[in-house]
Amino acid sequence: MYKSNTLLVNLTPEERKLKTVVQRMLGEHLRAIRLSKKMKQKLVADRCGFSRSGYNLIEKGERNLTFFSLLKIAKVLDEPLENLMKIEGIDTIENLWA
Repeated sequence: MYKSNTLLVNLTPEERKLKTVVQRMLGEHLRAIRLSKKMKQKLVADRCGFSRSGYNLIEKGERNLTFFSLLKIAKVLDEPLENLMKIEGIDTIENLWA
């Protein structure tokens, strides 16, 4: 049986650390966009079909996102997907592309 955390087993400790950093940066970026639009977490979560606590974990960088979930968030925030992916400072993360 396939488990969603199977991919984590194949990550090196360095990759796990990078994943955590990138998730946190994405969450902070999503939060900044949401706040700039004066939207509450609950509104975004409801419109995406997420629980508020689940969406909170996304913004805290504690939940991994699927591409489809990111598309939903982009639609609700009325932002092009590429704007959600433009995370300031991501290119400066050492060893990200090694």
